[in-house]
Amino acid sequence: MAFIPFLLQRQIQIPLSCIRILVDFLIHENLDIRKIAEQCISTLCRIQKPPRIYLEKSLHDIFYQIKKSCPDEAFSCPGDRDDNLWITLNNYQPPKTQIEWEQTCFLDKSFHGYYKWPKVIKYPMNKRERYTKNTMPEDVAILYNRFMDKNFITQLIQYMVITDESNELNFNIHRFRMFKGLFRNFGFDLMNHFM
Repeated sequence: MAFIPFLLQRQIQIPLSCIRILVDFLIHENLDIRKIAEQCISTLCRIQKPPRIYLEKSLHDIFYQIKKSCPDEAFSCPGDRDDNLWITLNNYQPPKTQIEWEQTCFLDKSFHGYYKWPKVIKYPMNKRERYTKNTMPEDVAILYNRFMDKNFITQLIQYMVITDESNELNFNIHRFRMFKGLFRNFGFDLMNHFM
């Protein structure tokens, strides 16, 4: 039964009835079904994750923002240099405000600047779109509405407490991924129901 989460793919439209059943299985009496439902919900949250916003900046703009001179385009020398030290954690000062955080350029490609800089760098913005009630697709709304139901959350927590009553504490990676995905996709809207 552990193969079921692998059947859920981004390329294949998941029927709404399947999503409803998976969410309802989170509060099923059978422990094995609840475990599989946790894995499936974490997979659904990963599939429904809002896309990242990418920005393109010219090399001159990036170096101007970090107050360094732009390197010569003809210059090609591999290794650590003064112009690519800002990629590493050398003298890193974390942003102090939300605006500074969103404007900071974090490169996810390790090869940029090692030999030569590209003219334009595409990088993900440090901000992700969140679903709102108005912009939510129907498959995402099923998950959202169920987790906004206080009775459902109470039952879910009771079943989680029952399964964790053994004396040993074990970290459940599937449960962690499920809650990580829920809070990433819906933000703090769910927080009041878990307090």
